[in-house]
Amino acid sequence: MNSTIKSSLPRYGMYALMGILGFTTTMVAPILNSILVEYQVPLSLGGMITGAMSIGGVLAIVVLGVFSDKLPKIRIVIAGYFVFASALLLICFAPSFAFLLPLFAMAGIGSKAVDALSNAVIKDVPSAHSGAYLNLMHMYLGIGAIAGPLVSGSLIAGDVHWKAIFAGLGVLCMLLCAAFVAMQRVQRTSPIPIDHAKADRVQASSVSFLKDRQTWIFCLVIFFYCGHQSCINTWISLYFQNQFSYNEGLSGLALAVYWMGIVISRLICARIYTAGNAHKLLVWGSVLGVFSLGCGLLFNIPLLLFASLLFCGIFTGGIIPVVIDMACGRHAARSGAITSLIYVCMNISTFIFPVMMGATSEAYGMRVGSSFSIITLTLMLVTILLSVGKRQRTHRQDLLQK
Repeated sequence: MNSTIKSSLPRYGMYALMGILGFTTTMVAPILNSILVEYQVPLSLGGMITGAMSIGGVLAIVVLGVFSDKLPKIRIVIAGYFVFASALLLICFAPSFAFLLPLFAMAGIGSKAVDALSNAVIKDVPSAHSGAYLNLMHMYLGIGAIAGPLVSGSLIAGDVHWKAIFAGLGVLCMLLCAAFVAMQRVQRTSPIPIDHAKADRVQASSVSFLKDRQTWIFCLVIFFYCGHQSCINTWISLYFQNQFSYNEGLSGLALAVYWMGIVISRLICARIYTAGNAHKLLVWGSVLGVFSLGCGLLFNIPLLLFASLLFCGIFTGGIIPVVIDMACGRHAARSGAITSLIYVCMNISTFIFPVMMGATSEAYGMRVGSSFSIITLTLMLVTILLSVGKRQRTHRQDLLQK
């Protein structure tokens, strides 16, 4: 086998793994009502499913932040995916909601280990195209996220039990995990050329990147963006069921349209993204994303809301890979640690905001609860604008000093 193909196999394998993670991210939304009805739990607890995965993700990432730059990242990815697949299979046997939540937390541990470390693995490959590879990997996650609500919504509408969907997905994940291990064995004769020069540059201490103000700006941008995205992922299908009396299949289409926009965004970013235009992409993407989603929620017309979700995805979908690439590029020797920190913020956000939106929706209606999806996106925009303004003022001061 050609050595170039051999060295690319792990990257393609991670694209496939990320696709299934994306599928799982969105497949729950159309079947959320079925889960709540079966276990007889109120609407306000619906966000706890996402919250449980987020708590598991935080636990995993806190540990990874300490060990991810000391252990082989590929092995952690494989172990994490096995844990994730096992959790999906065990979900089928949950007798109550109280048993279901720890299993979702277990799935969160595995999925976030894979998600976070895959980003670091891609960034550790010495290539001028690592930013494009990162966008492509997140694009495959988006493709899986498009399929998630369409497939699960159609299956539920066809009277397939939701536990059967998790069982099939668990088996598929086990097979993918085995295939990824096989790819590693083929690739051993042509290993991924990790850029050791990166790790040797100014041996930074384990906490040096925490002193950088820009690190916390990256974290805050991700915190608010993931709050927005998790609200959409968790509640938008039920919003269409509640507001417009859509069935599971049609309501799942709304979430698929949003993720279709994200995939388009990541394809575009993979083509045009450079370190020089990163801040402009963040600023304009945020402005247009807030405007498009705001119009859809304000007028509350089904077709307009479909369009606003699509364009919101297009304008904001590249934010996560762009921010991760910027952060890892700024602290190359600590790529695993800074990625882990970003993912901690991500998981805290995906725990807080869907739960808040669920509680607000139960108390005041889903129209009011949906405001969390636009509030978080607006706060992200404010953070980006303030950080860009600060950067420009600092640059002008440096020029004057010179």
